[in-house]
Amino acid sequence: MIDADNWRQTSIDEVVSIFSGAGVSWWIAGGWALDLFLGRITRDHKDIDVQILRRDQLAIQRHLADWKLFKTNQPGLEPWPQGEMLEPPVNSVWARENDDSRWALDIKLMETEGDCWVYRRDPRIRGKIRQLGLRTGTGIPY
Repeated sequence: MIDADNWRQTSIDEVVSIFSGAGVSWWIAGGWALDLFLGRITRDHKDIDVQILRRDQLAIQRHLADWKLFKTNQPGLEPWPQGEMLEPPVNSVWARENDDSRWALDIKLMETEGDCWVYRRDPRIRGKIRQLGLRTGTGIPY
């Protein structure tokens, strides 16, 4: 089921279009976030990561109701049933438009405690959610 090379080039503009109206905060993450910060593309990207707060996952699941969503359950993937709240160790969701399409989004789930984000690999690393990330000059969150 996992074909890690079966990704399509989803653009930043597509992500903005897909997530606009989701009603929750989201950020471009990973390599694309670094490129947005630098203002230039530094390398070829096989996928695009979108960070959301774990507590917002069901809102995103409803927003992407027409998509095929799979929870990562390494070493494999499993369909993400409607309404199922994902808990660690599941930390991301792969998304594609339909059964025959290539993967389009890697949605990362960020831990939170109250009004703080918490780094899952070292919970001592944390900060205020309202201070998380930056925005490009055109308002794209990363």
